Amino acid sequence: MPNTPVQPSADGLSPTAMEKLQCYPRRGYIRIKIIYGSIFQLFDMKEHTPLGVALDMFSKKINQEKELLYFHHEGGPMRDTDTPSSLEMDELDALGNIIEANVMQVCSALLFCVVTIDEPGP
Repeated sequence: MPNTPVQPSADGLSPTAMEKLQCYPRRGYIRIKIIYGSIFQLFDMKEHTPLGVALDMFSKKINQEKELLYFHHEGGPMRDTDTPSSLEMDELDALGNIIEANVMQVCSALLFCVVTIDEPGP
């Protein structure tokens, strides 16, 4: 079946079944939206599933090495071993609200990040 865009319902107001599936995560899952500039990807995850797979997939989508990116949610870092539960993504988020996680580029492959420490002279 070809990938076709979602069509509005006949009355143009009520959502179709496909639109409902796109808007709400499956029961028992939390929907996480990872954003980098204008690029985003949605992931439906269980409460105790580590985020590492989602972070890897998103890094590949934007063609960046994961080590060069800083993933964060509500100001705190997101690590591979973190879960939606450990980041305190509450129950209300599982009812259809989308959790947003943002990405910042720490370094690029063309830019060397160098930290120098000036030692006091004699």
